[in-house]
Amino acid sequence: MQYQIEIPSLFAEDHSLYRDIPSGDLIKEGKLLWTFRCNEEELAEWISDAEFYSDREHWKMGMGSEDYAYLLPIIKSAERTVKRLKGQRLHEQ
Repeated sequence: MQYQIEIPSLFAEDHSLYRDIPSGDLIKEGKLLWTFRCNEEELAEWISDAEFYSDREHWKMGMGSEDYAYLLPIIKSAERTVKRLKGQRLHEQ
């Protein structure tokens, strides 16, 4: 099964480009959202990664305040990603 998902751009860039995690095919790169076509495995990877990065307490406990401040935009984007993925109707392609 293939799905079309919209991911906040900052988290999408970090996930798919910088860390090179299987993400599916990039269909559209917008200023606020990137659209991907992905399979079930790739969708599960998006969800797992976003849930991991959105755990603020994990990051606060594991790093200094400067490092946390640097990572905070990614954390917030991951939180938005979790909300979007849980709230989106996943369109089969």
